[in-house]
Amino acid sequence: MSGGVNEALGHTVVRGWAPRRRLEAVVACEAEQGAIQAEELAAQERAGHEVATTVRARSGQGGA
Repeated sequence: MSGGVNEALGHTVVRGWAPRRRLEAVVACEAEQGAIQAEELAAQERAGHEVATTVRARSGQGGA
């Protein structure tokens, strides 16, 4: 069985329903992890903005 690119990437190509379900589960998990990372990044950006706004306000430079 030739998998071409998939074999080059170290993946084994297997036909059937079970591998498809595993792939769907992996994709769903990666999507969830991506969403969590995006939320964490947004929270870090908000926190950084709040810190910068507070520093400017305390130094008399005004808010955002």
